[in-house]
Amino acid sequence: MKRVWLFSAAFLLSVAFLACSGGDSNEVTDTVASDVQSQDVSGEDGTVEDDVVDDVLPNEQFEPFDELRQGALQALIDEHVLFSADPGIAVSITTDEGQHWEGAAGVSNLQEGTPMGIDTGFRVGSNTKPFVATVVLQLVDEEVLGLEDPLSDYFPEYTAWADITIRQLLNMRSGIPDYLGSTEFMMGTIENPGVAMTPDEILAFVKDEPLQFVPGEAGQYNNSNYLLLGMIIEQVTGNTVQDELASRLFEPLQLDETFLDVTGEVYDNVAHGYMDLNLVGQIFGVPPSVIAFIPEENVYEGSIVDCSYLFHPSITWSAGALISSTPDMEKFMRTLLHGELLSPETQAEMEHTEEITLLGGPVQYGLGLQVRPTLFGDVMGHGGLNFGYQAGTYYHKESGVTFSHMHNYLPEQSDSFQNSMLDIVINGVTEVPPVCEPPEGFFDGTEGLYLQARFKGEINPLNVETAVGGVNFWNLTGGDDVVPLYGWGSNASKKFQAFQDRLSIDSYSPSTNQDVELRATTINMAMGVFDKIDENGYYTLSDQTPGELYVTMADLDTDEASNPLKLCFTAVYDLTRPSKVYFCDPEATADAGAELKFYASIAMEDDVNKVEEVLATLGVPRCLCMGETGAWGACPTE
Repeated sequence: MKRVWLFSAAFLLSVAFLACSGGDSNEVTDTVASDVQSQDVSGEDGTVEDDVVDDVLPNEQFEPFDELRQGALQALIDEHVLFSADPGIAVSITTDEGQHWEGAAGVSNLQEGTPMGIDTGFRVGSNTKPFVATVVLQLVDEEVLGLEDPLSDYFPEYTAWADITIRQLLNMRSGIPDYLGSTEFMMGTIENPGVAMTPDEILAFVKDEPLQFVPGEAGQYNNSNYLLLGMIIEQVTGNTVQDELASRLFEPLQLDETFLDVTGEVYDNVAHGYMDLNLVGQIFGVPPSVIAFIPEENVYEGSIVDCSYLFHPSITWSAGALISSTPDMEKFMRTLLHGELLSPETQAEMEHTEEITLLGGPVQYGLGLQVRPTLFGDVMGHGGLNFGYQAGTYYHKESGVTFSHMHNYLPEQSDSFQNSMLDIVINGVTEVPPVCEPPEGFFDGTEGLYLQARFKGEINPLNVETAVGGVNFWNLTGGDDVVPLYGWGSNASKKFQAFQDRLSIDSYSPSTNQDVELRATTINMAMGVFDKIDENGYYTLSDQTPGELYVTMADLDTDEASNPLKLCFTAVYDLTRPSKVYFCDPEATADAGAELKFYASIAMEDDVNKVEEVLATLGVPRCLCMGETGAWGACPTE
């Protein structure tokens, strides 16, 4: 149990710095796919008004994007709901030239089928941190605080942290342990979801723990820092953090959908957030048996957990309890990064980044701001994870585009979505692509083990070192069982690679074998597949020549650095039962740079003897090992 909560706590409210994907059941997916609700709020006259008081921003008159961009953006989010596991998504975008677009698709509540709206609120997790950092830096500008002030000036009772500075709290270089990593804390929280906690009560769980490193000599993302910053704000102003945020930011910027949730009450206009415990649980060491401890009303369709009110929001407070909408988040980040909220000197301090560690990987982090890469260069802003939610709000300085997108599912594939969105906004489009839905009943009527796959992505060129990921939604179904086959992160991102005369569509997920880490699922196509797509977009496996298309699943063993060591095939395609692939474009090709979109329903066989028989026809042993030259080969005999 200790490992369960240690791992689940570690990811709560971390910055969304990962390419994510998630799992779902067919019934959930069909509900979402058939009920996609989309909105474009540019207005009939083509303008969107954005009035701001107190001269923080001038009154703004926005122009809409051209009709092609508007249509392409709406199609993008509509398809994202179809090809990912997201029940819904909302987006807001503004350019420095004064163009603006907002859109929403899908549903905000699976149980009730509530359409996602432009102004729907989300639990934005660590998107809270730039707000709190801005208030702290405004107090620095007012000479109420100093960046080099030690914590002992405000809270001498935390003797072990006495010399840690406000700067080191802001930029995650304090070395203070993250309270979300405390097993005892998380156990108490899950057992008492309706009980509020004070920051002092929370920090007591790590107060006597040793520092992770000498303050200032390293960086590690954690939430304890921002609880302390909230406490400092309250001490020096005499007001609550929520009041300071409201008077300094929410009200002047007219962020009407934004507030710090400290009560935990149910809000009608806040999206419900979901995650598949079969998938996320495996990634973070939380077994599906934990569902037994979750209230029945929070479990939807087997392993899908409605996480909206699992925890009292006070446990994240100034580190991540903000509720906001995409228009509000985008407006705030645009105002902040255009220098309207801080002095130039303090703004420069905020945007100066240093490397810290986040979820085991490096990230450039400033004073409450994060830098992350895209295919179009770096963006600055912040991401946020919460149980069942993912949010990202960034400014792309090179193109002058500020954007916010929010999803009510975890894990989620935000990197691919972000890249596609920026491509439309920056480069434009020549036509609006049709939204591709799976044919009616495509995934119905199957008996036995089946791979049910949805994929949308760009074909990478030969021998590319870093493949561009896509959006996928893969399940292995058999009877009443549904197992998600995709995950997130650098070793769980789906890549799409052309090599020699074949195309490999790969998906990675946590393995069900406790002795290995990953499960790799591959759909491998020869170029002949594309010659046999019929006029309706179908390719039927029973009509193929031997080896033209094959599917495999394998358990993948890796070393501590996640380098592949050994894989053993656990399932292969079964040609004795009907299978099919539906290509959205009947004239699809495997050319590098082309976008490929397809749905697949493929019969699978996991009997070891039959797996070996099929592999023998391909000339492949059931287990392969990585050789010293970096090539796969037969494993050495013992």
